[in-house]
Parts: sequence; structure tokens; C-alpha cells
Amino acid sequence: MTGRRVLVVGSYPPVPGAPAAATVAAVRRAWDGEAEVVVASPRPSAAPFVVPFAGPAFGRELARLRLAHACNEVVLCLEPGWPFPGNVRAGSSAARTAGALAQALSGFERAELVVTGELGVAPEVIALLWPSVEPVTASSEEAASQVRAAGGRVGRTVDPFVGSGLRPLDDDASDPQRVGPLEPAELLVVARGRRALGHVARRLLGRRAPAVRLYLRRLLRPIR
Repeated sequence: MTGRRVLVVGSYPPVPGAPAAATVAAVRRAWDGEAEVVVASPRPSAAPFVVPFAGPAFGRELARLRLAHACNEVVLCLEPGWPFPGNVRAGSSAARTAGALAQALSGFERAELVVTGELGVAPEVIALLWPSVEPVTASSEEAASQVRAAGGRVGRTVDPFVGSGLRPLDDDASDPQRVGPLEPAELLVVARGRRALGHVARRLLGRRAPAVRLYLRRLLRPIR
């Protein structure tokens, strides 16, 4: 082993899409470099750790993960809506997010950014990250152009699906799996439990499942 311990943070399968594929590609690159890898994702997935934060709070969580898992390197996979919230482009909130990220990234011996898609962040905001990172990996020429427009230096452009070995889903906007990186239903334990119980009920009870579910809902209502 090389003594490298890399924290890779980004969306991860079974979450679909290019951002998750880009994270897998980053994990594979780290493995190819004989590094130990710790993977964290902003929503529940096959990654062993979940970091359900965006904005400045994510910067603080990134610093905590570095210490908790003794990682000396990081690969942060940026995507539309995360870790910069989708309703933020410029101003003090975006600058605070970038400042918190830059501070957390500077604590690692080496930090790499992977940019997938349009981040929706003003160039002067994203530029706050450059002093803390190595050359950036872009997922496409469009992403590379975005980085260069903000004054960053692209080290390589890697198609995330080619780099990960995964296959893209059909680009169908009606696909129910097309969700954001912090989609609330995936973060609420109650919602996940409700979906699991519904699946079990349908398997065991068949056509009686709706009636049983309605009965239980009425039974539990007084104690909520």
C-alpha cells in the first residue's frame, strides 16, 4: 500500500445518473493508485456513509469526515444542486458555502474536484475553491468550459460512464428515479420504512393490502 487514504464524496449507485457514475469512476482511479478508499454520499446508497448536507454545513461535515476516517486525500464530486443548493448562484450564501468548502479541502494533503453538469454557481464563487484543489476533472467538454470560465485548470476530461463502466439510463424526464442529490424522501427514515412495509404488505397480503393499510392508519392516528 502507498499510505494513501482517499475520501471520495458524491452521489453513488444505485442512485442513477452521471454524477453517481462520476463518483464510481473516481473510486476506480483511487483503487488503481493502490489507495484505501472511503466513500460517502449525500443520500442513502451503496456508499457506507451518508452526508445529508449542502451549503456551509457540508464544509464542516467534510472536515469531520477527514478526521473521523484519517483520510489524507479527498475527491469531491460536484453536481447540479449539491453541495451548492440549487436556489443559490451568487451572494453571501454561495460565498459562505465556497468558503467552508475551501477551508475543509485545505486540510487534506491533496484535494481533487470532479465537476459534473452545470453547477449554477457564479464564476467568482466557484473560483474561491481553486487555491485548495489540484487540477479539476471534468465529466464533459461543457463542464470543462465552465471550470475554465471560472479561472480553474482542467487536468482531464473523463466521460463518467466510460470511467465507471456503468451504463446510462434512458434520458426520460418522467423517470421516477430522476431525483436530486438531497431528495427528502430518501433521507426520511419514516418514508423509507413506509415504502418497505408497503412492499412486504403487497407480497404477503395481495389484494387485501390496501384495506389492512387503511385499518392500521386509522388505528395509529390517535397516538401520533
